Amino acid sequence: MVATSHFFNMIFPSGLRYVQDPGRKGIEVVRGSRPCYHVERGGTPRGREGESMTYDCLVAGGGPAGTTVAAALARAGMKVLVLERSRYPRSKPCGGGVARKAAALFDFPWQETIQDTAYRVDFHFGPDRHIAVASREPVAYLLMREDLDWLLARRARELGAEVREGSPVTGVRVTPEAVEVEAEGTVFRGTFLACADGVGSFTAHRTGLYGRRRPGVTYAAELAATPAQTARFAGTMLVDAGACPGGYGWIFPKRNQLSVGVGSFHRRTDVRGALARFLAGHGLEGTPVRYAAGHLLPADGHLRRPVAGDRVLLLGDAATLVDPLSGEGIYYAVKSAQLAAHALLTGREPGAVAALYQQMVDEEIRGELVVAGRLARLFYAFPSPLFALAENHREIAVKLVETVYGGSDYLSVGWGKASVRRLWRRLAASPREEEGSA
Repeated sequence: MVATSHFFNMIFPSGLRYVQDPGRKGIEVVRGSRPCYHVERGGTPRGREGESMTYDCLVAGGGPAGTTVAAALARAGMKVLVLERSRYPRSKPCGGGVARKAAALFDFPWQETIQDTAYRVDFHFGPDRHIAVASREPVAYLLMREDLDWLLARRARELGAEVREGSPVTGVRVTPEAVEVEAEGTVFRGTFLACADGVGSFTAHRTGLYGRRRPGVTYAAELAATPAQTARFAGTMLVDAGACPGGYGWIFPKRNQLSVGVGSFHRRTDVRGALARFLAGHGLEGTPVRYAAGHLLPADGHLRRPVAGDRVLLLGDAATLVDPLSGEGIYYAVKSAQLAAHALLTGREPGAVAALYQQMVDEEIRGELVVAGRLARLFYAFPSPLFALAENHREIAVKLVETVYGGSDYLSVGWGKASVRRLWRRLAASPREEEGSA
């Protein structure tokens, strides 16, 4: 019993006592004088008041993908547990732009989180070269990610999902009968596991679905801007294709601050130094920084790869479902979560659920990202000549805005193989045209 008690003292939180219960052949977990869990040998923790620690679906990660799938399943009557490693509101420096096509996926009131609405995109190549694209409809809704994430988590709770904050997943085991996930020293059992724990996805690693990946890197900050600075950028998303190799810089206005950053699909890029140069080029050097951090960026969205296994589904960043041209991920996080919920509510057997989800992702998401990948290879190989081409053919920039942020996708707008080949031909011809016109 000493060895067994020592083991449970290692895996359960401090402040609990562990008492042998011979009659039930297990360990009684006690907080103060109140029993809270009983753990049977070879079994799964169960609540003392009849609360089962078994769920229809476990969700690792409480970002947009995780809370969206949890809300959909809970609304349909499933018992769902979300395990989120941080606590809300959780800071996440990023652009904080919800594209119009992503906003169309939300089926509940979320507009309270909006701090500004962009009707214009200013494309730059350095501070001097500039293409402005204006739209009658909103291009994107600008907000703070901590506000959106908290709202989505609150909605999942209201619909019946259990959301545990400060609960990082530390272990995963898939059996023929269930998935067992360890968090906070407790083992939870689920029929399925939805992995929505980001680009580094611990759960994808543990379930053998991570594979080979080559992520990019970003460095983002929130600037305490003056009223004059926020007014200067109000209603506009600034995107600078000359900020760094293999990526771009951004300035997105919020209510009393600016969300800025540099992201590159080339992991060796010095994005921190690139951000300092980018801000200086746009007159923002010396602006106080409220918060800054770097993180990895999925760069393999255009590669076809498994996103499902036995009882396990990968969502959003964990499945590398991110636009390889723009780095936009909220749309694909929410879209993949909706597809996962459909598969889980439709399929009867684990194999059927996995096959259905894989098929839907390949047909409704991955095919579009393959096209985006072709464009990304072209744009990031020749950024300056392509910017010059867009300066002379403004419809290219308009088409990009409609595709990345608007209501269209890469396929419906016409970015097929033939269109990319035409861009290559224009690119090859443009230097001769410029020389001839000079």
